Amino acid sequence: MSRKKEKSISNVSGLTGVLAGRRIYYALGLALVLFFWNPVVDRRASIQWDAVDVHYPAQRYFAEEVLQGRLPEWTPFVFSGFPFLADPQVGAWYPLNWPFFLIGVTPWAIQLELVLHGALAVLGAFLLLRLWTGHAVASLVGALAYGLGGFFAGHSSHVGMYQGAALFAWLLYFAERAMEAATLRWASCAALGAGGIVLAGHAQTALYSMLGLGLFLVVQVALKPAIWPRAAAVLALAAGLGGAFAAVVILPGMELTAESIRAGFDFSQG
Repeated sequence: MSRKKEKSISNVSGLTGVLAGRRIYYALGLALVLFFWNPVVDRRASIQWDAVDVHYPAQRYFAEEVLQGRLPEWTPFVFSGFPFLADPQVGAWYPLNWPFFLIGVTPWAIQLELVLHGALAVLGAFLLLRLWTGHAVASLVGALAYGLGGFFAGHSSHVGMYQGAALFAWLLYFAERAMEAATLRWASCAALGAGGIVLAGHAQTALYSMLGLGLFLVVQVALKPAIWPRAAAVLALAAGLGGAFAAVVILPGMELTAESIRAGFDFSQG
């Protein structure tokens, strides 16, 4: 073995020792603080594009109505009248939005929603990668590359998409734990994760996430055919219970879509 290779292995081993135990979480937290410092602290930083034009006004309107004791099922302020709560992108029933609804939605609050979900994306990816690899430092690097990478940076103006994607790693993590332990607890967590992705309000992200879960379970079964009943149960519970959890968004959203111009699109025409 060359000296250069020996030195590289020694450096990796040393870093693993430095970041052993809880210190890996301190490193993760420090990376998040450094990454999100300017958006949170610098008052010149601002949300942009759809975050300003779509998500902020919808969330603020919903929060103000709720704080005044009204549930805005219908609003007269857009399109000469609109079934406001039928629009999934409002994020009205997404649990992690409610603390911000209750304290009052501001542009800075939208920034904090993004910070929270950036942290969730990193932590979920870290737990999933550590479960797969057993190597904390490699998992930290992978998690930071995922949660602080180009996808989340590029879609930081699409709040619902950002929130839903941040939960995807958690969905796979819970599914993996359910496959290992064969317990209803972890399968139920996977179902709640799936429902949470839907409630975040971006339908495409929810569909891709469920497709990703399905492909993940197919690979698991391909590697270990005997576990197919367990994989089928996890997928069925995630889809069924998750769908029931998010039905308050799914059913009105489907009805609204049927009445929209998109219902008449012929996608075969390109």
